Amino acid sequence: MMMTKTAMAMRTQNWVSKTDLTRYLRCPYAFYLLDRGLVVFEDAVDQQQARLIAEGVNFQTGVEAAAVPRTIDLAKLSQVFAEESIQLFRVPVVENPTLEIYGKPDAIDTAQGALVPVEVKSHKDVQPFDELELAFYWMLLEPYRTKAVSPRGYLVVRRNGVDAGVEVEIRPHRFAKVHALLQTIRDARAHGVTPRICACTVCSGVMRNEIDRATLAKKDLTRIWGIGRVCARRLEEIGIISYDELLGVDSASVAEKLGEQRYFVSPAQVDSWKHHAASYSTSSPVLFGDPLTLDGEFLALDLEYEPGGIIWLVGVCIVRPNGREYFALWAETPAQEMSNLKRLAEIAAANPLLSVVTWNGDSADMPQLRKAVQRLMLGQELDMVESRHFDLFQHAQKAVRLPIPQLALSQVASYFAISKVSRIPDGRAALYQYQEYRKSRDESRRNAIKNDLLEYNRDDLEALVGIAERISAL
Repeated sequence: MMMTKTAMAMRTQNWVSKTDLTRYLRCPYAFYLLDRGLVVFEDAVDQQQARLIAEGVNFQTGVEAAAVPRTIDLAKLSQVFAEESIQLFRVPVVENPTLEIYGKPDAIDTAQGALVPVEVKSHKDVQPFDELELAFYWMLLEPYRTKAVSPRGYLVVRRNGVDAGVEVEIRPHRFAKVHALLQTIRDARAHGVTPRICACTVCSGVMRNEIDRATLAKKDLTRIWGIGRVCARRLEEIGIISYDELLGVDSASVAEKLGEQRYFVSPAQVDSWKHHAASYSTSSPVLFGDPLTLDGEFLALDLEYEPGGIIWLVGVCIVRPNGREYFALWAETPAQEMSNLKRLAEIAAANPLLSVVTWNGDSADMPQLRKAVQRLMLGQELDMVESRHFDLFQHAQKAVRLPIPQLALSQVASYFAISKVSRIPDGRAALYQYQEYRKSRDESRRNAIKNDLLEYNRDDLEALVGIAERISAL
């Protein structure tokens, strides 16, 4: 049961670790590439993800340091596991030969032989991934368990800067999910994984061009907006193999057949898939909703912020038929943030007839703006901004399809040949750069990072304005 060097050497591709499980859940194709050594781990994480991993490791190290130190004699592991109730950290790798799984939980609460797995997480709330990991570890420890209890696990999470223990009931459907995943992972190793459109770091990064070519060549269903891996698999099960095959289907019939599989969509959703398929068929935009009527005059708005922190950059562009006027309002303190938001209110008040246009602002900029207004006690000063808000991303979802798989701002801008200057690829990287700016004490480096971030925000404004103008022109 202990994993010796001999056991490690004897493990076949049937053996699955918890890391395999979580990697497969995040992206089957990225898992397959990593498992085969076709990409390296560094390709699978961006700078922000690497920072979060480091923070998680540091948090776990702190939790372990506070625990009572215990040296585990591997020869007496079964005796240790049967002890009254102690939390064992730095657990060695163990195996369940029957299930052909291996790994080591962050800790084990012996609980008189019940062996309750403990996981340390730097987030504050229990997530589905956490429950699956606990289910995996409960199954892993089964050969050692000497006391029958209802399946459960513990999470040590971070809440308001304080370690908090949370007991989690492991429900039957989590075990069923783990068992299904184990078989799916073994099948993936044996037969490979088909590349599909995915936003993970591997698929949208180092493998992006290859995946784009492969999915376009086979007219993969995941190139259709709103069809992910699960939906694509359900469509394939009812005989729809490529996006070309969507063009001739009856939408109500497809929705009914998917519903029989307990995958529920509306005929209108199927119609939108068909519009996207038509866009690929003609290699041109397809309009199917209300036209965009901004009349060439609007305020483009793009906010940069730290989740739970301040809005550190307010980017505004006033668009008129005779030109554009840009504002970049930088903040490092709540007082500067307040001043910038008041300036935003002044700009909106000075242009009372213009819509305030964002890209996905309903999900991002507007909620952040509301939080800042509440936190800074600005009352109704920014109400005019929200009341005139128009989310161009939401409009695009409902009214237009382009022969590209996703509606990310950068991808839509690229389709319309709107040039990009900034070296910062996306919002996650921008947040990482801002955090580096805050940490640095080198003034020249701070200035360089600030200029890069201002350039990135200006790029996003240019993209937003350009897309609005081009969709209006359609």
